[in-house]
Amino acid sequence: MVSRWLRTALAAVLLPVALGATVARADTPGGWFADHETTGPPWAPGFGDWTWFNQPTLDPGEMQIATTTDRNGAPTHALELHVTPAEIATGDWGKTEAKVYKEWALGAPETGWTGDNGQAESALPGDGTDASGVYSAWFYISSDTPIDATLPNGAVPWSNLMQFKTAWPTLGGSTCPMPTQEPQWWVNLAPAWGGLPGITPGTPVLVANRWSPAGYPITNWPQRVVPAPIDRWFQLTMTVQQGQSVTFALDGQPWYTGTSADWPVGLVPTPSHPAGYCGYSGWIFGTGLYGGSGHVYVDDVSFRPAA
Repeated sequence: MVSRWLRTALAAVLLPVALGATVARADTPGGWFADHETTGPPWAPGFGDWTWFNQPTLDPGEMQIATTTDRNGAPTHALELHVTPAEIATGDWGKTEAKVYKEWALGAPETGWTGDNGQAESALPGDGTDASGVYSAWFYISSDTPIDATLPNGAVPWSNLMQFKTAWPTLGGSTCPMPTQEPQWWVNLAPAWGGLPGITPGTPVLVANRWSPAGYPITNWPQRVVPAPIDRWFQLTMTVQQGQSVTFALDGQPWYTGTSADWPVGLVPTPSHPAGYCGYSGWIFGTGLYGGSGHVYVDDVSFRPAA
């Protein structure tokens, strides 16, 4: 019997898709780029540009480096993420959160950490305190796997495609009692719900989203949603102006701008991390398919710091 890993790998080799524009590895000073061609540890080849990846905890075929074709028909490698409705139905999140992270070290303990790729965490450019810049990734969402699988409790999951997080040290006692990481802004992949003008319920959509703890409700959903391209490569960008705004764009066309009035942007104080409270220790940019089912390829992920 052909293994599931081999079946998905063969499918990736035969997939007739075209990769988006190639991003040169000679990036802006202080920038970063993941093309999945860089070698990684023996147990995860191709993951070398990422700081953290939970690939060993996943079932075979859920996250791997696959061979596909670029826009010119030439072979290339991309991150393949494949989570089925049956896997979501188990409720075992350790087996379904297919994700990878790039983390920049801002302070202890991250400044002393070595990532899964065997490398020390790098610093942000400049003085290391400004996360402003353009964060980009190319995605291919395949139509062969539904994205609207329900959870065991009947809820419809929203998958995270790309996300920012802040991190700060948990020093114990009353010094830093809050969680070590806090999500900030991200893009979800979800089935459309009713009440979205011009979008049929159930249609795959991309959602510009943010952290929304109690007291910070989100009400402007129609402005945050755009139909998701299916069976073709497309580019998502999140342009950060720290302390001001984050603009979400699909193939270069902005569809939503979130401001600091909605929720803080970048390495600035937040309601759960006020000024003077434990300096940030890390800034995290991640991509993947975690929270719901689907079949997605990701490549040419990059960060270009603001000039």
